[in-house]
Amino acid sequence: MASCHLQDFSTRLKQITIAHQPVEEKLRDVIRLCLTMYREKPAAFNFVVLNTPSFIPQLPADTVYPLDLIEQIMAAGQRKGIVRRGQPNLLAAIFLGCILRPIIVSQLAEPGALDLIHDDRHQQVILDAALAAVTRPA
Repeated sequence: MASCHLQDFSTRLKQITIAHQPVEEKLRDVIRLCLTMYREKPAAFNFVVLNTPSFIPQLPADTVYPLDLIEQIMAAGQRKGIVRRGQPNLLAAIFLGCILRPIIVSQLAEPGALDLIHDDRHQQVILDAALAAVTRPA
């Protein structure tokens, strides 16, 4: 079951990675995809994204991991001078963290304090913060 959700997430991320669009738009699409998948199936999203390391040994050798795909976008962004210098896998982890941490906080918050499932008004703040974390300062 977990590998099915991971494969779905990776497939959708791969479509973003190979799309012919600017790097910043790809990064925005990654954020939108993460939040959309979280809203559609919160438990599955949490399990796959937060617990991938625990079931990596059981996955096929050719499994494509979400972080690897985001890393590819970071490397492409660096080549274009859009993404800041640094190790692409570290930048991918920072970027993903900017998305995942609000999700975790929303789950721990009092009911109604931070609702990311039913309320999309926080999406722009998450988007702005994640982009600011990895793009080169203007």
